Amino acid sequence: MADHGDMMGAHGMSKKGTLPYDELYRVPCIFKLPAGQTSSRAVIDDVVSSVQLAASLTKLAGLPDEPAFAHGDLCDAFKRDQAMGDEVAFFEHYGAYWGLHPFYGVRTTDWKWIRYFGDDACEEMYHLASDPHELKNVAGQGEVAAIQAELAAMADAWWERTGGRDAAYYESDAFLSNEHNHELS
Repeated sequence: MADHGDMMGAHGMSKKGTLPYDELYRVPCIFKLPAGQTSSRAVIDDVVSSVQLAASLTKLAGLPDEPAFAHGDLCDAFKRDQAMGDEVAFFEHYGAYWGLHPFYGVRTTDWKWIRYFGDDACEEMYHLASDPHELKNVAGQGEVAAIQAELAAMADAWWERTGGRDAAYYESDAFLSNEHNHELS
């Protein structure tokens, strides 16, 4: 599995960073399946998460499942001729390196929703089916309000379940003055 990507001029930015865009999140992961196992697809473009990697390698090696691998594995993706279409991946950034713009969000096949914390808190949302380069933020637009609420509820539930910090922490003087860096890095 590769490290996160580079912006390469996308969104007017260069280099690596802690941004929630596909230029950084969509990275290659190459599997060599064990002898006798084949895949029905050479390229699998499903929405997946890196947390599924350990579970996949464990399963492919024939080892017992681990309770910590509750997010599932990628092995079924090798057997399907196409993506299921309902895949979901959650993501987060705590502000550990640069101290700015901590966020969390969710990506589905067609949508991406992001919530930023801090003194400039906001939301972003992209309809990836019609805007694959994430150039038109549709968060707050009435015609997508129900979808935005559904994505926010999914991400909020995941955030709570996995022990994410509350918004008050990211809006505190300690966080905003970068005093938190020693705690998070």
